[in-house]
Amino acid sequence: MGTRLVLRLAGERASLGQADAVDVARLMLGANAVMNRTASIIAGRQPGLRGPLPKGIAEAVRLQLHGISDGSLVLEFELPDSLDETHALDLDDTPLGEATALTALAVLEGSETGYSDTAAAWNQLASELDIGGRNESLTFIMPSHARPPAVLDRDARTRLAGTARSRERSDAAGERIGILCEADFERNSARLRSADGASVVVRFDDDQAASVKDTLRKKTRLQGHITYNERTSEVVAVDLIEILRADQLVLGLPVSDFWTTKTVHEFAEEQGVSPVSTIDELRDDTISEHEAKAFMDALGL
Repeated sequence: MGTRLVLRLAGERASLGQADAVDVARLMLGANAVMNRTASIIAGRQPGLRGPLPKGIAEAVRLQLHGISDGSLVLEFELPDSLDETHALDLDDTPLGEATALTALAVLEGSETGYSDTAAAWNQLASELDIGGRNESLTFIMPSHARPPAVLDRDARTRLAGTARSRERSDAAGERIGILCEADFERNSARLRSADGASVVVRFDDDQAASVKDTLRKKTRLQGHITYNERTSEVVAVDLIEILRADQLVLGLPVSDFWTTKTVHEFAEEQGVSPVSTIDELRDDTISEHEAKAFMDALGL
């Protein structure tokens, strides 16, 4: 039998027959997001990276619903049994699913601070369930372990929000260039895709929503407070201050030049160079014939 997890939602209407169906759905999806983000970090995936998880990781943390019961609203999940060796990870013999659940619990109780993505996922779930408002608390229990339950309440929500925001947020304004897309005007967020294909979250307020809408799918430059991943120093989010015109690019480059993609032949012609006609033109005179032959043999030439 796999690792068993229990989530207990408490509140005035958090019981069977009274709970909003959408809260049940949010609880399921939110628990899944917490597990996925935590497993992604444990397995060594680049922090902040979104998108489908590799199959081995996704299967290890796939939550299987085993029951919904009353007495507050209780959802019981079970993680799969240990996967075969082809999907194993070196986690001191602890299955990835179990290690993920234990880490998620530790982040929620405040004893683990190195998982800002997990804290952000817990905080997002607290926001969607309105913890401290229409719902009082969410308790996370692992019955098969001796760890005490972890409680997501108003105080924990404040702490998690601070942890999620503390990922090296810069107080000085910075700039990012790219194309705005995937805007969610209910959550006041969008994504900015740069020329190299990378993307970051853009957060904006209600007063900026109209400008964001007008700029969607257009090349632009944003000014805002930038949040970096504390482990990789990569940009993960921008809190928008102002949307600048796309042609106000650095280095004085016209916007058309910045976004133009040229072929190798076009670059060669522009720079006045031509391809080599024989491999001998690349020969380094400082190496011996033997070294040159060994190099060519290694290339299969």
